[in-house]
Amino acid sequence: MALPPLQNRPCGGRYGDIVQAIGNTPLVELKRLSPKPGVRIWAKMESHNPTGSVKDRVARALIEDAEEKGLIKPGMTILEPTSGNTGIALAMIARRKGYPLKVVMPDNVTPERTQLLKMYGAQIVSSPGSQGSNGAVAMALEMAEADASYYMPYQYGNPANPRAHYEGTAPEILEELDGQIAAFVAGLGTGGTLMGNGRRFKEELGDAVKIVAAEPMQGEPVQGLRSLDDGFIPPIIDLSVLDRKIFVTNRDAIVWTRRLLDEEGIFAGVSSGAIASIAVRIAGELDEGNVVFIVCDDGWKYLSSGIYTLPVDEVENLDSTVWWCRRRSCRRPHPPNETLTPTHTDLRETAPMPGIGFPELLVILVIALIVLGPKRLPEAGRALGKGMREFKDSISGVSDDRDERPAIKSE
Repeated sequence: MALPPLQNRPCGGRYGDIVQAIGNTPLVELKRLSPKPGVRIWAKMESHNPTGSVKDRVARALIEDAEEKGLIKPGMTILEPTSGNTGIALAMIARRKGYPLKVVMPDNVTPERTQLLKMYGAQIVSSPGSQGSNGAVAMALEMAEADASYYMPYQYGNPANPRAHYEGTAPEILEELDGQIAAFVAGLGTGGTLMGNGRRFKEELGDAVKIVAAEPMQGEPVQGLRSLDDGFIPPIIDLSVLDRKIFVTNRDAIVWTRRLLDEEGIFAGVSSGAIASIAVRIAGELDEGNVVFIVCDDGWKYLSSGIYTLPVDEVENLDSTVWWCRRRSCRRPHPPNETLTPTHTDLRETAPMPGIGFPELLVILVIALIVLGPKRLPEAGRALGKGMREFKDSISGVSDDRDERPAIKSE
C-alpha cells in the first residue's frame, strides 16, 4: 500500500560545508500531546542542527557578524562563557574557520559537554562549579577586560543573537505553517530565541499571535533557562515583546522531558520539557490554531545525569552537576552597563532559600508566635498566608503575583 503524499515542504538541501547546513530544521506535529482536536502542537526541532542545539544558529550569527565588522583580528582568540551548547556550537564553527576558541565553563557540568568541546578543539577554562553559569560569565568578563587579544561575542548582549532567529527560525516557521500561528512558546535563557522569533511574528501577524515565555521559578535550577527574578536581565531582552510569562518548576521540566520521549519519541534536553509543558497548557486554552514551541537541544549531553532512566524524584534531588547552582552565592554579578528595571533589582540577598516546604512554614509560624506574642498574631498570620501562597506556587509551577510589570502577563 502506497504512503500518502507529504502535506508539507520538507526541509533539507545540499550545502558546501557543515556550517551552511545550520538551520532549516523540521517542524513536527505532536498529536498525542494536543488536548483538543482543533489545536495542533508543533515542535521546531532545533536539536537537528549539526551540533544538536539551537545555539548553532546563534554561534554562526555571532561569528559572521564579528567577521563583517572586522572585530576578529589575526592573532585574536574567541572567548565566551558557556554551560555547554553555545560553546560547543562556537567550537565547531571556529574550528571550521580557523579561529582559536577558549570557553569558560563551570567545572561541574556533565562530562558529555566537556568531551564535545575538547573534540572540537576548544580550550576550556574552568570556573567554580559552586557559582554556576554566573561565575563563568563573571570570569570571562574579567579575562576579556584584562587581555585585548580576546574577542568575546557575549551572546547575552549581542544583537546578532536574536537576529539569527528573526532572519532564520521565524521565517522557516511562518513558511511551513503558511503564517497561521496562534502562539509561540520558548524558554527564557539569553532571550535570543524569544526576542528574534517574537519580533518577527508580531510584525507579520500582530496580536493574532501570542508570544509566551517559559521561565523557571526563582531558585529553580532548570537547565538552560534562567529566572529574571534572580536579578539579571540579559541586555537583549525586551519584555514588551512578550504577551505572557509562565513559571515552571524543575519537576515540570523533568516530567515533560520524559513525556516527550515516551509519548512522541523526541529525545530532548531538559529545557525542552519545560517549554513543552507550557505549550500544552497554552494549547488547552485555545479552541483552534497552531501552537509552536522550540526543542532547544537533544538529550545526548544529559545521558550521564540519569534523567531518562532514574525515577523522577531521584532526578530532582541531583546536585548542581546537572542544574544551575541554587545558592545565593551563585548569583551572577551584573555585567558592565547593565540596566535593571525597577521591579527587577538585585535580589541576591532576598532570594528564598531552597528546601522550605509547608511543614517548615508551620514551624516558623509557631516560633514567630512565641517570639512576637499574641498581639502580633495578625502579622504572623499574614506571613503564613504569604508562605502558603508561595508553597502553592512551588508545586503548581505557576504564579500570578511575582511580577509587577504591567506590560507582560506573568503567571
